[in-house]
Amino acid sequence: MQIMPGDRAAAYLSNYFVRGKGTKATLQENVRNPHLPHALIWVSPSLTRPTGITMRNLRRCRQLWAVRMGLIGPPTWSGSELAQIVLLAGPWPARGP
Repeated sequence: MQIMPGDRAAAYLSNYFVRGKGTKATLQENVRNPHLPHALIWVSPSLTRPTGITMRNLRRCRQLWAVRMGLIGPPTWSGSELAQIVLLAGPWPARGP
């Protein structure tokens, strides 16, 4: 795995959404292809397990942000789930003066 500049990464990812010079199928075509697996984007558990960064936890971090901003009510997660998400999301933001 290598880290690349944002503009290069954006150019790379855009190939999955538009048809260019090559013959690579677009993301939309791949999603509709019955011969491909349902999960087109897969991240190895060897990466997600040690970091705790999963799509589910990212959604929960976004939900926690909405709770902190007063946009929605508190979640119904277990104490251990809440602790894990708070750890990933970081400390409660300080309010203004």
